[in-house]
Amino acid sequence: MYQKSNPLYVKHNELPLQHLMRASLQFKLDINQISETKYARVTKTIDKIAKSSIADTKIDALTSEEIQEYLNSLKNLSNSYIFIKYIVNLVLALNML
Repeated sequence: MYQKSNPLYVKHNELPLQHLMRASLQFKLDINQISETKYARVTKTIDKIAKSSIADTKIDALTSEEIQEYLNSLKNLSNSYIFIKYIVNLVLALNML
């Protein structure tokens, strides 16, 4: 969304994925876009993502292959659960860029 020379791009893209997800979630809570209950639910999902190898990857370096590999590692979960809990939260965080 931003040009690489834009300071906002640099500010957001130097963040690891889990930090961006947490910042995005906190922002939504602060502006009353989500409830505290939803905040708690999504925080649990982010905590699970934080245990993965992609959690500390900087946004600028994160590849679609890494995301796909992580999603493929969630073999014990149903596709609908993965979509709701993981994919939606990843997309929402990345749309902050």
